[in-house]
Amino acid sequence: SAVFGNTRRVHNYGTNIDLDWRLAGGKMLSASWSWQHGHDPTGQALQNSPNHLVKLQYQQPVHWLNAQLSLQALAVSQRQVGDSVLPGYTWWQSVLIWQLHQDHQVILQFANLLDKAIYDRPLLMNPPTVQAGRVVSLGWRWQLW
Repeated sequence: SAVFGNTRRVHNYGTNIDLDWRLAGGKMLSASWSWQHGHDPTGQALQNSPNHLVKLQYQQPVHWLNAQLSLQALAVSQRQVGDSVLPGYTWWQSVLIWQLHQDHQVILQFANLLDKAIYDRPLLMNPPTVQAGRVVSLGWRWQLW
């Protein structure tokens, strides 16, 4: 298992901008952009630390289904991990949640809608790996209290 820690002082600066719009009929649109620049005392970029993150989310009720529809996007800029530069990516997902009863929900999720290759490198001793492509999942949530 991998354990990461900041053993030396790091220098990091950046900014974050968030916008939320609540629209008529229960619709919602959210957008955020984060920018950061981090380095260690020798001037080396921080490992696995993208400079840019962009998040978008749109939600709206689907009244005739008694459901909530959500479309989400996450964009990550390239990042240095060990001796590899991992490419940036944009990841889309769609979620439909049916409220069956006060305590029961059915969730249909489509992740990585565009089936893009997303590279990650959780362990530096291994080469970069490609995460799963498009995934469809169906779940049931029961709230006990």
